[in-house]
Amino acid sequence: MIEFLGNYIYAVFTYLSNIILNTNLYEKIILILPYLLFDFPLAAGMVIVLTLKVTFGLFERKRRDWTPPVSVLITAYNEGKSVKNSIESMLEQNYRGYIQVIVIVDGAKQNRETYEVARKYEGIHGNKEILVIPKWERGGRASSLNLGLNFAKGEITLALDGDTSYDRDMIKNAVSHFSNERLVALSGNLRIRNWNKTIVTKFQAIEYAISIYMAKQFLDALGLINNISGAFGIFKTDFLNGLGGWDAGTAEDLDLTLRFKKYRNLYPDIKLGFAYDAIGLTDGPETWTGILKQRKRWDGDLVYLYFKKHTWALNPKIVGWREALYTYYLVLIQNFALPVFILLYYIKLFLQFSLLEVLAIITFIYLIYALHTFFLILFFVVLISERKNWDVKLIPYTFLFPIYALVLRLNALYAYIDEAFFDAHRRTGYVPPWIARKTKF
Repeated sequence: MIEFLGNYIYAVFTYLSNIILNTNLYEKIILILPYLLFDFPLAAGMVIVLTLKVTFGLFERKRRDWTPPVSVLITAYNEGKSVKNSIESMLEQNYRGYIQVIVIVDGAKQNRETYEVARKYEGIHGNKEILVIPKWERGGRASSLNLGLNFAKGEITLALDGDTSYDRDMIKNAVSHFSNERLVALSGNLRIRNWNKTIVTKFQAIEYAISIYMAKQFLDALGLINNISGAFGIFKTDFLNGLGGWDAGTAEDLDLTLRFKKYRNLYPDIKLGFAYDAIGLTDGPETWTGILKQRKRWDGDLVYLYFKKHTWALNPKIVGWREALYTYYLVLIQNFALPVFILLYYIKLFLQFSLLEVLAIITFIYLIYALHTFFLILFFVVLISERKNWDVKLIPYTFLFPIYALVLRLNALYAYIDEAFFDAHRRTGYVPPWIARKTKF
């Protein structure tokens, strides 16, 4: 073993020296081409936009002191006592306007504990009114949201998860973004609440900081918000009713976002946004099994929605060329093609080179991505984070993050194949079987 490690270190040193000293620029670029095509442009865009935003106030929306009535839909299924986290965080909101909190307990017959905990908060609490609605038979999250929407009185409706809590100024900050009258929906900013539990939750905290907190601000500046989070969506109620609410089935959040883009074909002035300062805290899966199961569903849903249910979403005549080109880049190439490329690339390496040479090449690529993640999180901690005492502790784990990212890429490839050939969305358990059978897809 000691001899192998010595040979490995020597091979890595020799390979890296050869890359630096003996290869031409073209060969260097080819070696890190996926990084240059996908990860670097997004990272560079984020750093530029966020630096300009924080330093000079560019890309920042004007705010207004506006306090319309707000309705909050909290969907709860099998949350047990943890549903109180969401309810209590609504009671602690410092928003001066009326807040109607509607807690919809899906499958209340089986989830009696969730229902009983929620009922303890029912009633009027100052400017906040809490209504608890039991759905005795489970119908899925979309049906719960649509039921709650029927009772919504507010001009603004928030769709939240029953196991997520929110900062006290969340509603105030979210509503203030609607000073732009073209804005009809916002994605809230999610963080990992249990970030310090396991190495898997630390990786998710790093991922959310980059892919939500930073990336969505960049996409917002470009007018290209890709999804309104299911755990944290903020909408103008009239717009939501105009769309007909949520559609039954899995991935109701991305489904709604895609339907918005079709709706925008008729009303091109309306837009989506990102409320970076409206912050929610959610628990991420704490085990590798949990995260792989969650992401398999998420990744499989991309195939289901883009290639089975909403194929028009890839048509530039409907969504526009700018949106279509971004979708081709993000969905077709980065999400679908890149995992295939990675798998084939590693197969080619093992067929072409010795084990030590392969390990040396992988180490080189690994270092590129580790440094990439390190600098992004360091930038985030210094310039962006509102919880620096949390995020500074993530920095050492950035050097392990590429392992997590690679595992998720390969898991995504499995999810795509399972959905494409075996309709995996029908057996995730996310919606009841009887709902899955009744939906068209």
